Amino acid sequence: MSGFVITQSLYVHHSSSFAELYVGFLARRMRRLAPALLLCVAVTGVAVYLIVPVPRDSLQNGQFALFGLSNLFLYFRHIDYFTPSRDLDVFLHTWSLGVEEQFYVFLPGIFWLSGAAHGGSRLFAVVIATLGALSLIANIAFGLVDPLATFYLMPFRFWELGAGVLLFALNSQSGVRGTLGGSFTAAIALPLLIASLFVQPDKLGLVQCSVVILTTIAIGTIRSNAIVLAIFSNRVVVFVGLISYPLYLWHWSIISLSRWADLNEHGWTVPLQLALILLLSIVTYRYCERPLRHAKILMPSWRAIGVFSVSLVCFAIALGQLGHVKSLFGVRSAAVRLAEWTAQPFVPLAGSGLSFETTCVVDGDVRPLRNNTFDLCTALPQKPNEQMIWALGDSHAGHFQAMLSMLHNKTGIGVHLIETPGVAFPMLPGKLFEPRQRIAETIFQKLKPGDIVLIGRLFLSRSDNDLFEDVFDWSIELVQLAKQLRARNVDIVVVGPPPMFRFNTLLSCWSSQNDGSACLIDRTAAEKRADQAMQVLRSAAAQSDNIFIFDPFETLCPAGAMTCSPVKNGRAIYRDKDHLNSLGAEELAHPFYAFLKANSLIVPGEWK
Repeated sequence: MSGFVITQSLYVHHSSSFAELYVGFLARRMRRLAPALLLCVAVTGVAVYLIVPVPRDSLQNGQFALFGLSNLFLYFRHIDYFTPSRDLDVFLHTWSLGVEEQFYVFLPGIFWLSGAAHGGSRLFAVVIATLGALSLIANIAFGLVDPLATFYLMPFRFWELGAGVLLFALNSQSGVRGTLGGSFTAAIALPLLIASLFVQPDKLGLVQCSVVILTTIAIGTIRSNAIVLAIFSNRVVVFVGLISYPLYLWHWSIISLSRWADLNEHGWTVPLQLALILLLSIVTYRYCERPLRHAKILMPSWRAIGVFSVSLVCFAIALGQLGHVKSLFGVRSAAVRLAEWTAQPFVPLAGSGLSFETTCVVDGDVRPLRNNTFDLCTALPQKPNEQMIWALGDSHAGHFQAMLSMLHNKTGIGVHLIETPGVAFPMLPGKLFEPRQRIAETIFQKLKPGDIVLIGRLFLSRSDNDLFEDVFDWSIELVQLAKQLRARNVDIVVVGPPPMFRFNTLLSCWSSQNDGSACLIDRTAAEKRADQAMQVLRSAAAQSDNIFIFDPFETLCPAGAMTCSPVKNGRAIYRDKDHLNSLGAEELAHPFYAFLKANSLIVPGEWK
């Protein structure tokens, strides 16, 4: 337990003043943590540059991790640790290092003020126990109100680290050592501790309490129980303990980068990943962490703090610049290589010089709904008061922007599109998103007879390609919406799912032939998965004569083909596994126009 170890450090190193205590403690922590962290962040950052097409978020998180602030970065970005997409953030795991480092800021002050620096362990234990109890109560009380806060923020985690502090404080008092254990207690603590690691994430509170309690028991019984002592003093266990910090740093970086490189699709790579993690951990410990931790040149506390502080700042600046460098030692970044092979995700907004991705994507956070967003994201008909297509939905409506733009240019029809990532339309009760609601209300005020409401959404899970459970409830809302719009002579067109691929990055699909052969999927299986959604949509259309279903599947993966590819004529038509880029969306423009014509849905003139 980290709390146990750092408290031991405070007790062992005597100081005559608080300044001496604090500076010495900070220097020891920096010697212990900074060398391996700097190495891991530097190597991982370069790997991100070479592998990850859009490295900004990971590199920013890496910058915050250098200063023990990763947990705050993730919290204020509203990033859920258990969301599958976060598996691709190579520095995600450093949130816990941030919690520990923030704990280090306060512990020496508590240690000194409670008199523990001068032998007063009892008051120190009382203070830590009190603060720990308050932290645990706050964790439970705020768990349902703000679960991200209780997961990421140090005050809600104080009780976990405090348990180790309290254990050492009690053990330091005469006669207390070993009181936690008996043979029976020790015999059940370790198996239960191991079993708790396999509890599902939705039982996270139970896992937290179990791990803290059982770990405390295990450490508290080391001296009083021969079995526990034998286990923890085993050479292999001791060695793992020595390299535990590098193991912690490297394990997630390697796993996440392997996902980016799509290596996890192949089971045979798992032993190689484990071997690489172990090798990097051993090398880091022997040739980086241990030498620098005991280097005589860094022994004066002020020098250690100065050297590592400057190093951290320099590395953070370099990491920030890495996302903007096109070539590093003659090797192009993943973003540059991908840009050379693919079309842009979106086309620019006509006549504005603005980006669709920053203007017409509303997430309620870094991309808010502004007063002029609606107008900027609406292209009026070329002839006044003629027909409009109003697109609503999540990013799977947004990726049709180039299709609508071409349709507007070729036929003169008006188009509107504001994407709300992760928020489908119509919204389900209890899952309302206020900006989307405001956009929809504005659209409904402007709707006129003959207009079309175009709806797109994510139908299939990215993890298993099965239909989302909420699609059935959503289809009921869709039918209700159609009945309301029928009275206004407005039709609804729903776009079915395109083929969904399995890659994490398009770079893994590149080959010397530029045919995407590395990422081909079986057409029959892909169509079968997509047909799950099409059946639900056909059922909804059967209940209302103003619901029409446009199926993009055959255009993107022609009938008669054995496989589906994210590449056409040597150029990628996808920007990720299930989103089209602008080139792919333009491929749908004329088929979509033909669909509208065949169903007598479009009024403007012929395709120009």
